[in-house]
Amino acid sequence: MHCVRQSASRFSRHKPLLLLTILLLLIQPLVAQRPVLDDETKSTKLEKARHLDLEVLKLYQNKRYQTAIDSSTVALQLYTDVFGENHLEVATTYQNIAEFQFNLREYDVALQNLENALRIREKLLPKNHLLIAETQRKLGLLK
Repeated sequence: MHCVRQSASRFSRHKPLLLLTILLLLIQPLVAQRPVLDDETKSTKLEKARHLDLEVLKLYQNKRYQTAIDSSTVALQLYTDVFGENHLEVATTYQNIAEFQFNLREYDVALQNLENALRIREKLLPKNHLLIAETQRKLGLLK
């Protein structure tokens, strides 16, 4: 009988922690899960984002930086919807936006976007990759 009481008291001491753990395991997928897109939706969003990229290139060439930022921001959201936050397309879009902001002398915001690009690239690429070095170089210009 003593063993049963001792086990029961150990359980009751850990019961709140156990219940919290179970609750977190049940809730975590609901909180962390992004909506799953079907292939057709992904394809459509990707097509729109790539079309925007072509538009942004023309805007950049014509020095219409603010409009390029606006279009790139839409493309960024589309790429994030399709690929998630940690993807090279997302990093490239952050870096492009930073370039436009740099040209508009919006240095603080450009710095944030370059840091986002670097964070993603460092997760996905080898440490000595050229894209990481290029992002670091641009960061050095702003610091």
